[in-house]
Amino acid sequence: MKTRIRSVFKSDPALLEAMRALTGKFLCGFSLSHERIQEIVLAVDEACSNAIRHAYANRPSEEIVLLLRSDGGGIEVVVADKGKPMPHVKVKVAKGKPKKVPPEKVRPGGLGMKLMHRVFDEVHITTGEKKGNRVRMRLFF
Repeated sequence: MKTRIRSVFKSDPALLEAMRALTGKFLCGFSLSHERIQEIVLAVDEACSNAIRHAYANRPSEEIVLLLRSDGGGIEVVVADKGKPMPHVKVKVAKGKPKKVPPEKVRPGGLGMKLMHRVFDEVHITTGEKKGNRVRMRLFF
């Protein structure tokens, strides 16, 4: 079954609840456990929160695009913004296998990328030269 949902929402943290509900409802159409759905929703929430916090510096009036799709062999989630590009050093680190960090060395807000890599089979991040980020996460069935 092919499914595609595209949603554009403002970078207002108050809208993250609606994004989580949409993502959760989309995922209910697949044979995933409740716990697995919650993990995926949390990883998507982290990608959207990163766009709000880092790309848009908490400006609530910017746009974030959320794309949810399935081709029958898995799901793909894309979170895109037109904000400040992620530094290329962080993109390279994000592409590698996440390292285990002892709990005492974890800084607040520092687990989003690790979570995305743990939850999804593939995570690709592309950045624009002057603006924009695109986080593409895939999970295969």
